[in-house]
Amino acid sequence: MKESLKILVADDEPLMRGLLTSYLGKECHHEILRAKDGMEALAVYKAHGRGINFIFLDIDMPKLNGLEVLKEVRAINPKAYVVIISGVGTLEVVKKAISAGVNGFIAKPYTNCKIEEALVNYRRFQSKSH
Repeated sequence: MKESLKILVADDEPLMRGLLTSYLGKECHHEILRAKDGMEALAVYKAHGRGINFIFLDIDMPKLNGLEVLKEVRAINPKAYVVIISGVGTLEVVKKAISAGVNGFIAKPYTNCKIEEALVNYRRFQSKSH
């Protein structure tokens, strides 16, 4: 069995946050932390620190957007693994996310296969960095 991860899911849309947390928690058996906006995401990250393995960040959230949260998270832990999820998958948005240092980008609406692919990429990344 694959190792259980502690994953932060930050999305201001309750439906999207619920779908993602349900899949990751119930089907994949990971421990899920939730945040409904950028400020809450940052507070949860600060509270759990390096105990969080993986962050799914919506790019367009109130209070702080995903890229602002990413910048703050990177200041705390430059090696944090962050995947941006966004309903705005334009090339400009993707370029901004990449230049901000994300580990991946998933456009909404996404499938469970895309989420699983992100988790596989995380595990590959971890095995290379150890």
